[in-house]
Amino acid sequence: MPSGNVIVEQYNPSWPSQFETIKSSLSSYLASLSVLSIEHVGSTSVPGLAAKPIIDIDIIVTRENLQAAIDCLKVNRFMYLGELGIQDRHAFQDPNQDPKRNIYLCIDGATQTRNHLGVRDILRTDSELRNEYARVKMELSGKGTNIVEYIEAKSPILQKILRETGLLSEKELSAINEANRKGGRFGVVQTGREGLVLREFVFADEDAFLGLESIEEVVRYQTWSPRTREQAKELVAEIIRNAPAVPRSHIELAVEFKGTFIGRVGTKIAESSATETLNMSTMNSIPRRADLWFAFLPSYQGKGLATEAINAFLLLLKGPLELEIECDPRNLGSMKMADRLGFDKISQDEGVFECKGEHQRMAPSPSLGHFVTHNLRTIETTLKECSICKEPFDIAHQPVQRIASHDHENACSHVFGQSCLEIWITSTNNNSNKCPICRCVWFNKPQHPSITAVLQNIMLEGQSLDMSYSVQSLIQSLGQPVNDGERRMDIYIRQIVSIMRKVPKL
Repeated sequence: MPSGNVIVEQYNPSWPSQFETIKSSLSSYLASLSVLSIEHVGSTSVPGLAAKPIIDIDIIVTRENLQAAIDCLKVNRFMYLGELGIQDRHAFQDPNQDPKRNIYLCIDGATQTRNHLGVRDILRTDSELRNEYARVKMELSGKGTNIVEYIEAKSPILQKILRETGLLSEKELSAINEANRKGGRFGVVQTGREGLVLREFVFADEDAFLGLESIEEVVRYQTWSPRTREQAKELVAEIIRNAPAVPRSHIELAVEFKGTFIGRVGTKIAESSATETLNMSTMNSIPRRADLWFAFLPSYQGKGLATEAINAFLLLLKGPLELEIECDPRNLGSMKMADRLGFDKISQDEGVFECKGEHQRMAPSPSLGHFVTHNLRTIETTLKECSICKEPFDIAHQPVQRIASHDHENACSHVFGQSCLEIWITSTNNNSNKCPICRCVWFNKPQHPSITAVLQNIMLEGQSLDMSYSVQSLIQSLGQPVNDGERRMDIYIRQIVSIMRKVPKL
């Protein structure tokens, strides 16, 4: 069963004694503070009610004592998770999870505090309502319902129970109902391949996350070393902590195949600039930048699972967005993945860098102008026809071939007719900077549209694109200042990394 699915059990008579043991420990941690009460809440607090086998506990304090209580629990190694989308309910993860428990620090008299206590008290006395609630929970569990969908699906019966308590206003009931909706969170996301799904992270994923991120091969091209247990715990907590945010800027989902955690995929969306925030009329037309990342267990790579999972993830994102993948240039697997996903390589920085004690020298991909003047040559060949149009070579359609930019670079050896290649590299085709046959990247795509326009105008005027036509001449014809003979046309340059970009279709 997937880790995100809910398991509901029949009532366990040991739950009250488990609560008392946990309460005793909490009381000792908080002995120096003024705590109003420590309450057993949730379904395990109601005798006879089926429940998830997790002890829910509310530590109730005044608002004035909230920060002191937070600090006290943190000192005792409780991980603070914030409000998780529920106002005045501060969640913690107890380092001791035997038995499993949820610890909440709640403000006295707040809506959520009255919610917890009211539901518990009425279900303890109203057997008909208790049995109805149990039926709903057992049915959802029997269907293998994901935790996000489970919370939303039982919201109607909870609203009925809360109305029976008479403790909450209509406004408060509406707020609770809204908080129980999925919002920006996701239930089980199907990918199209049987058994391959995406879902929200849960705390139970800590071991699987560690199993992935502690593999040397997985973090080979990252700046960090294999993760430790504490790091994995904090990273999973951070993912869960960010999930309820509205709007949600950090989206990261677990990937499962046939019930087994096999990887993760995520994105972090940049906040809108001050200019965009002020000019709301343009907000829907200006793409926001977002970094995309992914990691998969080596044993599940090479089977198409990662490609399908990431494509399904991209469909969840609401645009307009401009996605970027930053790849270590040695990481050919990730670069091939980006190409399969339809990303365009727009730049590769040059320089010597050190990563985990290894020194690497990376050379830049040339610009279009540099490619034309330095990386193409006419050749003599035994081939009879152009690889693009399949027409014979002749004096007006001479065979040309790309040559390598650097000694260590492997150049593809495909041969094309010169006029066909001129049309290809100056077109608006997304792959115009790549070999038409093998998709080897030849040059960085022009970021100044006038460069392409000049090249196209040369051909429209009936001129052949002379291999000696200089970049400086192109720039001067555009009225651009010349800097060392060549204008830098690539943007979003990042030291060490190659950058690939995609704007998802809406």
